[in-house]
Amino acid sequence: MTAVTSEDTGAKATTTTTTTTDACNNCHEHASCANTYTGRACICDAGYKGDGTACVDINECEANTHECGANAVCTNTAGNHKCECKPGFNGNGTTCVDVNECADSKLNKCHANAKCTNTAGTHKCECKDGFTGDGTNKCEDINECTAKTHKCHEHATCSNTVGGHECTCDAGFKGDGKACVNINECTESLQPCDVTAKCVDLSGSYLCECKEGQLKTTAAKPSLVTCEDEQSSSNQLRSSTNKESSSGLAIALSVVGVVVALAIAGIVVFVVLKGRKKQPIVPAALISEPSHIAQPKKIVIPTSKRPKAKVHQAAAAVRPAPAPKPVAQEVKVEVTGPATVSAPAPVTAPEPTGEKLKRAESQESHKAPGSSDEISLGQRVKVNGYQKGVVRYIGPLDSLPLAGLVYIGVELDDPAGSGDGSIGGTRYFTCKGYHSVFTTAQFVTVDNEVSV
Repeated sequence: MTAVTSEDTGAKATTTTTTTTDACNNCHEHASCANTYTGRACICDAGYKGDGTACVDINECEANTHECGANAVCTNTAGNHKCECKPGFNGNGTTCVDVNECADSKLNKCHANAKCTNTAGTHKCECKDGFTGDGTNKCEDINECTAKTHKCHEHATCSNTVGGHECTCDAGFKGDGKACVNINECTESLQPCDVTAKCVDLSGSYLCECKEGQLKTTAAKPSLVTCEDEQSSSNQLRSSTNKESSSGLAIALSVVGVVVALAIAGIVVFVVLKGRKKQPIVPAALISEPSHIAQPKKIVIPTSKRPKAKVHQAAAAVRPAPAPKPVAQEVKVEVTGPATVSAPAPVTAPEPTGEKLKRAESQESHKAPGSSDEISLGQRVKVNGYQKGVVRYIGPLDSLPLAGLVYIGVELDDPAGSGDGSIGGTRYFTCKGYHSVFTTAQFVTVDNEVSV
């Protein structure tokens, strides 16, 4: 530095020159020269410190002279520093705001069965109630029923569900499953027991009991139990025994009736066969029974072959000498099975030829025991249920002298019989040949149909 001073003394002027060194010649590279009140000087740049000729960097982060926010990271640089928000925060470094990762599923890795909880600058993942795991990689269902961690009542049933469980009160109890109380069926139900039984409430159930001295029926359910007095039960037992006895008696009587009917049929057949020994008998035409009658068993009786020629009306005159003895054929008298007995073969026989016949006296009417119908002379009837005719004789038969047995002689409308009203030398009534039939009252019914 050079200074020049001039002084004028009149005749002669004097000049003085002074030379000095510049202070800014030795400034540091990170310093600059500046005028001060004392003169020029080297001053270190911002971010550095020293005397100007020697300057070093200032670490603002360590010196805490930075302006970074609390949720930012300070990084020192040459002559300066920088501020960056920490992870989980957004901002310019000076101001940093927390990021809510739970609000965006892309920002968190929580499991589907976990819940996300946001924290300052981060978040946490925890498995939901009913699940177990790390919250991020897995959260598995907890079976509270087998783990015995449920809260079901002792009288409730636990059912596991995904992430939880359900509690249901057992039968006989009511409540939400976590609290169950007994149901009093005797007071809360409408007559759970039979009217003859008494209801007794139990824990979760009930019983139907009988009074002392009563008999209790065994049942699968209490509601099906019934009670009855011992005396009433004994009476019912006796009644049942009496019914069985009556049933047995009825069966026995039925069997006896069948045997008697078969015996009568046998006697009738015997009489017919005996009559044939005296003279040939011209058989009656075989009449087919209606199709609705059950197929009967057949009793076969040999008899003479019936001529096919039409029978002519003739007086009771002496007939020509009998032809040679005809070839015998079978007359089928049908008797049904063992349960029921159909009508026996009608007692029929032709009038002996060339003999004087004895005439029998007939009753006016007859009513068979146990029958409501009375059979009278001249009344239209049915024999065996399908042979129609008129009653011509009521009384006993000389050839069958059975005490108390009454026969009914019927003149048939069609030639379905095998005689003309006489049997064994006695004439009971007179009709055309093959139009008479004799049977007992049990096989004769009144014909209520109007004949044309």
